Amino acid sequence: SGRGYHGTLTGGPTWTRGKFGEPATVLDGSDDYVSLPALNLVYSGFVSMWWRPDESVASNDHPLFRTTDGTNFLDIYPYLGSLYYGWVTGTDLRRIWAISGVTTGAWHHIAMTFTNGAGVQLYLNGVNVDGGGVATAWTLSTATTTRLGADQVYSSRAAAAISNVVFGTTTNANRIIELYRNPFLLYWQPSRASFFDMRYDPSAYE
Repeated sequence: SGRGYHGTLTGGPTWTRGKFGEPATVLDGSDDYVSLPALNLVYSGFVSMWWRPDESVASNDHPLFRTTDGTNFLDIYPYLGSLYYGWVTGTDLRRIWAISGVTTGAWHHIAMTFTNGAGVQLYLNGVNVDGGGVATAWTLSTATTTRLGADQVYSSRAAAAISNVVFGTTTNANRIIELYRNPFLLYWQPSRASFFDMRYDPSAYE
C-alpha cells in the first residue's frame, strides 16, 4: 500500500479479476478472510470497496469490514437482507438499511463515512442510500484489529470477492463519488502471495 497497511490472507483466498480487470480477492464463505493492522479510524473518515456477493444477501451473512479493540467496534455488515453499519460501544448504535439494488454475482461499490459522536452515511454505487445521526460517541481505542470478510467474535464469513479497498479521514461525499466513478484514482494492486493492500488516501482531508 506504500504506507504499511498490508493485510494477511487467512484460509486460502483465491484471485479473480475485479470489475475493471484489477486483481480481486475471492473469499469462500467458509474460513477465508483478510487481517489488517491497526487503522487510525477513531474520529472520522470513510471505508470504501468494490464488493461482489457470491451468495444471496437476503439469506446469508456477509461481514465485509470490522475494526475492533476487543470490546467496541465499527463495521459494515450485510446480514439476512439488512445492512448494519456504524459502531457498537456498549450498545448497538448501528443504523440498519434494508438492502436493495444488490445482485448476487455482480460488482457493487459500497462505502461508509462516519464522524464519531455525530453520524454515519452509507453509499451504494455512488449514491447516498441511507444515513443519520448517532449522538453517542464510541470509545474505540487505537489498539484495534481489523478484518475483511469476517467478524472477530463469531464464525461468520463472507462468500464474496473484494477489490479496491480504500480508507481515509474525510467524510466528504465527493470523495466517495470520485472513488465510484474512477476506481483507479487511488489504485492499489494486491500481491498474489500472502499480503493484501488496503489503500490509505493521504489526500482525503477535505
